[in-house]
Amino acid sequence: MVEMKKVLLSICLLCGCGYLSDAKKTVFEQTKASAVLKKYEWFKDAAAQLEAFKATVKIQEKKIKFLEDERPNWTRDDRQNWHQLTQEAVGVKAAYNNLAAEYNANMSKINFKFANEFPREFPAYKEE
Repeated sequence: MVEMKKVLLSICLLCGCGYLSDAKKTVFEQTKASAVLKKYEWFKDAAAQLEAFKATVKIQEKKIKFLEDERPNWTRDDRQNWHQLTQEAVGVKAAYNNLAAEYNANMSKINFKFANEFPREFPAYKEE
C-alpha cells in the first residue's frame, strides 16, 4: 500500500511539473521582449489608425454639411457627390468601430506598463 502511494505521488508530481513547466513557458513567451514589443507596436499602430479614422470622419462630415447647406441649388453632380460622401463616411465609421472593438478587447486583456500611454478604450461611433 505504501508503495502504491509512492507511485501515485510520483505520477502526480510528474504531471504537475508538466503543467508548471507549460505555465512557465507561456509566461515567458508572452513577456519576452520581442512579444512585448510586438504588442506595443500593435497598440501604437491601432491608436494612430483610430485617430486617423476620426479625423477622416470629421472632414467628411464638414463636406457633407457644406453640400447640405446648398441643397436647394444642387446639380446632379452635387447629389452624386453627397451620396458618395455619406457612403464613405458610413464605411469609415464601420472600419473605426471594428478596429475600436478589437483594440478595446485587446486592451482589456493586458496589464503592461506601456499600456498606460495609450487610451484604455475608444468609444464606438453611434448614429444619432
